[in-house]
Amino acid sequence: MYNGINGISVLFFMASFNCVADNWTIQFDELLDGSIENPSEILLDATVRKEVFVAEEDTITSGSYLFDKKLISFSRVNEYSVRYYLGTKKEYGYVGTWYDIDGRSGDWQLLSDSGNNIVKRTCNEILKTGNSVGDGYYTIDPDGEEVGVEPFEVYCDMTNQDGGWTLFAYHKDNIASKNSVETVSPGQLGVMEKMRWQALLASSEEGIMTIDQAGRKAMVTFSTMNKTQEKDRIESLAPDIVKAQYLWVAQHPTAGVNYVSAIIINSQDTSQNNTNYKINGASVYNSGHLKFDVWEYGSSPYGGHVYGSIDSLQYYIK
Repeated sequence: MYNGINGISVLFFMASFNCVADNWTIQFDELLDGSIENPSEILLDATVRKEVFVAEEDTITSGSYLFDKKLISFSRVNEYSVRYYLGTKKEYGYVGTWYDIDGRSGDWQLLSDSGNNIVKRTCNEILKTGNSVGDGYYTIDPDGEEVGVEPFEVYCDMTNQDGGWTLFAYHKDNIASKNSVETVSPGQLGVMEKMRWQALLASSEEGIMTIDQAGRKAMVTFSTMNKTQEKDRIESLAPDIVKAQYLWVAQHPTAGVNYVSAIIINSQDTSQNNTNYKINGASVYNSGHLKFDVWEYGSSPYGGHVYGSIDSLQYYIK
């Protein structure tokens, strides 16, 4: 018989002031293979105080969050057995493995009402709230719950330029048009659908980054090229746009078209009179009175016109 139950309970509730209640759902199976098949489910009312939590029923669940809530460790104890759980933070909660004192083991996941399963607005919010698990696909809701567009899947770059970047387009030279895709991916040409792009643009606060086929980056902050000026942006990324080839541009009012800093996402459909669209469909310019904050192309005989060395671009925003 295990006799540590009362000790755990008393120690916790002696210091239970400033606690919050949290509804937990733990799903688990009996086979340790990295996936959860035909899971059993446990519903708990956990009491959380800072990084420590407990749920007291017939079985006492107690443990703590670790390493800025990136890990979780807890045990479930009753008078017959002890089961141990260790997991890592994912987008909607925690997942991990369990084992018990009888040698059994399996996989589990935990969902709670404390914010672990709340869809974040952007990749940057996912990163800042400690929900990032690295580069990959996440679900976001840029305009918030039950408003505007429904939550949708995006690819997040959590590595480059401090991370938190949402991929909204992948485009290349020498193609006649741009098409909206359900999920913009680094491995598939396409752009984000119009309403999603507008919601993402409105919720983004820092800047735009491009990465070309050689891994070279250009990044400009919104404080450098003001995103609030309508002339500096396009409202749709797909072929229905009527503006010229610029996605984002800072142009001197008197210096002429050759003195611009801009991010280009061009196609024949959006600039039919531009005979050079094939060679600069995806490109960046850094020749204006405002310069990119990050520019990994060095100097060029054409100033900031390096489109000749760029074949394709991934376009990110945060």
